[in-house]
Amino acid sequence: MLIRVQIIVATLVFGASCLQWPDTPPPPARLTATFDPQKIHAIGAAITEARAEKRLPGGVLWLERNGVHFTEAYGHSQLQPIHALTQRDTIYDAASLTKVVATTP
Repeated sequence: MLIRVQIIVATLVFGASCLQWPDTPPPPARLTATFDPQKIHAIGAAITEARAEKRLPGGVLWLERNGVHFTEAYGHSQLQPIHALTQRDTIYDAASLTKVVATTP
């Protein structure tokens, strides 16, 4: 019984060593093949317009699809106490203020 187990293990190890693994993963799809450049431009224009109208200080556009990602930073992440430019890796707190606003006397 022990000999059988050893033979099976040796066969599996030998068989696995014969397999060839790819050196590098396949390249991801191109950005323009994944995202519509006109739509990305329209989204960027909407963010820029909102900034110009002072509706928001800035933001980060982050899109991901099929292993391809697109990021772009716009404006400022904060205006007070100092102006800080938005970075592509800026993380925003998207907490709701409903309870605070609704329950404040």
